Amino acid sequence: MINILDYGASGDGLTLNTGSFCKAIAAAKASGEAVLVPAGGFLTGTIDLQGVSLHLEKGAVIKGSPNREDYPIMPFHHNELGDLQALIVCLEGEDVIIDGDGVIDLNGSSFFDFSRPIIPESRVEMTQSQLEVCTVEREWRPTQSIFFYKVKKLTMRDVTVLDAPCWTITAAECVNVKLTGMNIDTNLRVPNDDGIHISSCDDVIISGCNISSGDDCIAISGITNWAKPCENLVISVSRRRPAYVKCRKIQGYT
Repeated sequence: MINILDYGASGDGLTLNTGSFCKAIAAAKASGEAVLVPAGGFLTGTIDLQGVSLHLEKGAVIKGSPNREDYPIMPFHHNELGDLQALIVCLEGEDVIIDGDGVIDLNGSSFFDFSRPIIPESRVEMTQSQLEVCTVEREWRPTQSIFFYKVKKLTMRDVTVLDAPCWTITAAECVNVKLTGMNIDTNLRVPNDDGIHISSCDDVIISGCNISSGDDCIAISGITNWAKPCENLVISVSRRRPAYVKCRKIQGYT
């Protein structure tokens, strides 16, 4: 595997490592290997995987930058959320794996002002405890967090993903998707922080995932391509009784 430390990365939690990830991914793409993230805290802007796999060792933390300028607009336009800006992006590719015992900290809370609750209309005044659980305002946030588009044979397993600013993991028009053993924990006051969003995908397995989200834990839609519904999903709701969902006619949210 290609170790990001060999390309100038620093795991001090303070140094911006976007360039080191870019160089390591280029080397891994040339060699056909995966990129290794060792133990340490690696602050970064957008990581464009370009079809390369990513392995996070135990103790490894990829942390999203809190700065807007570190999230360039990617060549994809989302029907609901507009221009794609995300921490981890893979637009096309095959046999892409993100795995390991590490953590992806999306740092989503840094984009929100928790002193400015979004107060819904009500006939009665809200209590302080109710205000403290309202969603909150923002000036800007990444429009996605971890985003895959038209990837064939996509796997995410065992990784912990924290604090999404928007949808946590999105697979759009992907084929043969496996999300297993994932731990997803988002801030319950951040709006639209879906745990897993499957859009217009074929052959999907979601199993053994623990998801805490202020929005949908798992959403199934055709929102990135209304002409293409999801098909053939297996969502394991327990170890004993897996649930089979066949979605040939799903065009919107379920």
